[in-house]
Amino acid sequence: LSADQIAKDSKGLVAHDLRQALANDIAALQAVTLLDIQGVYLELSALISQVKYLRRELPTFQSTLSPSTKASDSVALAGRSEQLIAQVVERLGNLVDFRRHEAKVRPILPPGEIYYLRQNLVLKLQIAQIALLEREESIYQSSLTAARDWALESFDEDATREAMTSTLEHLILLEVGGELPDISASLEEVRTIMIDVSEG
Repeated sequence: LSADQIAKDSKGLVAHDLRQALANDIAALQAVTLLDIQGVYLELSALISQVKYLRRELPTFQSTLSPSTKASDSVALAGRSEQLIAQVVERLGNLVDFRRHEAKVRPILPPGEIYYLRQNLVLKLQIAQIALLEREESIYQSSLTAARDWALESFDEDATREAMTSTLEHLILLEVGGELPDISASLEEVRTIMIDVSEG
């Protein structure tokens, strides 16, 4: 806008074409939604700092047998074969667990292995940061999609995971590979004016 003001203050009609070129370039720039790259980068850094708070609890075993069934184990079973068979059938039924259409069972990991789960997630987020700076949209989106899926599959559901995956969903939708419009027309007009002035 300041360049346009300078051209406006110029005497004569020599600046008319320059002002027209400036107006076109300014309109093209205003039509572009500029991405806050620094803000997105810092948002990814915040997610990386939250990875250490993701949890993955080890499974615990709880017996499905009722207290009354456990107490009956101490009773002499002599002469009570029918009751014994009934108890055996009941116990077998309690031990068999049919599951359909549920989430896949995650493998049990030693506590030390959870470190590598977190590091893998951090790596995916760091790759997204690099892709953001390089304006590589496909790598950026695929890295964040993998990070979101990894968080959902590898860690327990809680407020930290919910906040992280929600933020990732938002970041995945950003268009980071957009190019700025060509605004060289005004520069060419300036060069033309300078040539005319030097030759005159």
